[in-house]
Amino acid sequence: MVAGHEYEEAYAAAQQRNPSNDFAAVYYIEPIEVIEESYSVRQAQEAKKHPLYIHLDRLAKDA
Repeated sequence: MVAGHEYEEAYAAAQQRNPSNDFAAVYYIEPIEVIEESYSVRQAQEAKKHPLYIHLDRLAKDA
């Protein structure tokens, strides 16, 4: 948005936080999906997708 009530509200809020703020537009960002990105969850997902893709040291330790 470049004008209108919502733009004015966003601009005023930005000016209150930092008077040197100056922007030309307000963008609305709508997420398409929310995904878990923690290390443990991603590690489990990758292990499930690629079960044979492990370091050789792990194979030797398990033997």
